[in-house]
Amino acid sequence: MASITTWVRIEARARDADLAAGAEARLHDPLWLLARQWQLGELTGADAGSAITARTRLDVARIDAIRAVSAPWTSIDPTQAPLDVALSDAPATVEIRARDGRMLQAMLAPADAAVFLAKYPLAIDATTLAGLGLAERRFCAAMIGRVPDGDAVAEAIAPILAAGDFPSSFGIAASSIASVSARCRTWLARRDAAGRTSLGAWQSDQLAYGFEARTSTARLVAGRHVAGPVRWSDVDAAPPDAAAPGAASTPVVSTAVPSHVRYRGAPARRYWDLEDSAVVWPALSAGPGDVGRLLAIELGLTFSDDWLVVPLELPRGAVARVVSHVVTDTFGVRILVRGTTDLDAPATWHFCELARDAALAGPLVFVPPPAGPPLVGPVLDAIAFAGDDVADVLWAIDRTVLGEDGVPSSSPAPAPTAPATSARPVYTLGPKIPTTMHPYRMTTGTTGVKLVLSSIPGVTLTTRRELPPQIGVGALPSRPVQLQLTAMLQRASDGSYRRTIRHDVVDVPAPVLPPLDFDQAR
Repeated sequence: MASITTWVRIEARARDADLAAGAEARLHDPLWLLARQWQLGELTGADAGSAITARTRLDVARIDAIRAVSAPWTSIDPTQAPLDVALSDAPATVEIRARDGRMLQAMLAPADAAVFLAKYPLAIDATTLAGLGLAERRFCAAMIGRVPDGDAVAEAIAPILAAGDFPSSFGIAASSIASVSARCRTWLARRDAAGRTSLGAWQSDQLAYGFEARTSTARLVAGRHVAGPVRWSDVDAAPPDAAAPGAASTPVVSTAVPSHVRYRGAPARRYWDLEDSAVVWPALSAGPGDVGRLLAIELGLTFSDDWLVVPLELPRGAVARVVSHVVTDTFGVRILVRGTTDLDAPATWHFCELARDAALAGPLVFVPPPAGPPLVGPVLDAIAFAGDDVADVLWAIDRTVLGEDGVPSSSPAPAPTAPATSARPVYTLGPKIPTTMHPYRMTTGTTGVKLVLSSIPGVTLTTRRELPPQIGVGALPSRPVQLQLTAMLQRASDGSYRRTIRHDVVDVPAPVLPPLDFDQAR
């Protein structure tokens, strides 16, 4: 009987799905490596020189002012404090107003301090006083009428001192006008440095900061900046303000020696230097659709030796424009290196470069001011936002409320109660809504669709400082979030401290919402 055994293939077949062994490129003989280098053309000399020097000409413009969108400019020194400190402000509480007034009293003579106390005494209305606790009432009783109101004094004397010294009609003795004016200017500077100025950059309807920073080269615009340190990616470059261009820029010339890009796991640059096993490139898994990972591997293993690094020292808080970049090779040939946007198009891919207006020359590099780790204090005010799809409203729920004396208090959890029964049928909206919950309804107007703070039948519309009157539809994410004010203490480079209040939008668990039934007869 004939055999049924036949041979289909006589060569070995690879059954292993792991390609690590083939990608390792193990070397068995140095002469074999030399032969492979000769075969691939690595030993063939090219008529080209290596870069030995690189001269870069820059145009550096420092930030000298900041403002909210379409507001007057406010002079700042970015080397003293980061930009996020200038954006934040502190609420006008009785505690802060009294402390600023007491500081002014300590800086003036008793007779001069009495003039300010008579003109701007610290006062608080009866409604606000009735809503405070026992400790807060005692604090107000000790401060009211005994110290000047810091906010009222600053608002009144700031325009006067900007034009000159105090007039004789202010009530200060003629012999003390010069000294009192100088000390009040110092008081205003200390008060502003402590974080009492209000730039107005917080946009409550967008739940974000909006500001502009001024340089002579460009105007840095941040339409929507979330809380935290200002990064280069948070701003875009626009044409400078023609009415107030700012301080002149400074030309800078930097000459350095280019060096090859090196990173962990980079291929060895010497022929007889073998790589170690610290980084295993074959261990990277990349499928057919992982284009970004495949490009990274190809760049790291094949073309990384073609990239050179030129170190540049740039001042912080400034915008630098690269005017020219000239490289000199070993043959003495000078080559002008042009930017990718000049070679391809303005819309090409770029890295660490500001997105700029077409009228601006580039490339532009923004180095933000230094920002050290701040001291984070307690949450002073917190409002949670949660959507109610059944009632078609957005609920704003009080979590923490800041009192007039600067002491935060936790708001009780909403506990709706059933309405009282009656002998006659009464049409009701549903269960009684706590005063800590505020509804927002969607309205359509000339400016688009927005969420507007609405009132509940039978409940007075709440007017809180941190409760936005309206919110843009695109400002809130689909998940529940919480707007909170956090006390911060930031140290400047000169050793002084600046107290600020920062707005943060953080994720929170979904709160329990009361059922809202319409047209119920009880």
